[in-house]
Amino acid sequence: MLQAGVSIYLVKDCMRHASITQTEEYGHLVPINRSDSVSKLDGVLSRICHAGD
Repeated sequence: MLQAGVSIYLVKDCMRHASITQTEEYGHLVPINRSDSVSKLDGVLSRICHAGD
């Protein structure tokens, strides 16, 4: 689920983990796609920075 982009909080609830820390312990097994993450972050920051234009 994490690899598909599902929020870690939703994964925590779906997996019935007691804490985000428990979910993070399993999350490290997911390969990180840094370029995809950077692209998503860039899009969010662009919308925030240009919101008043």
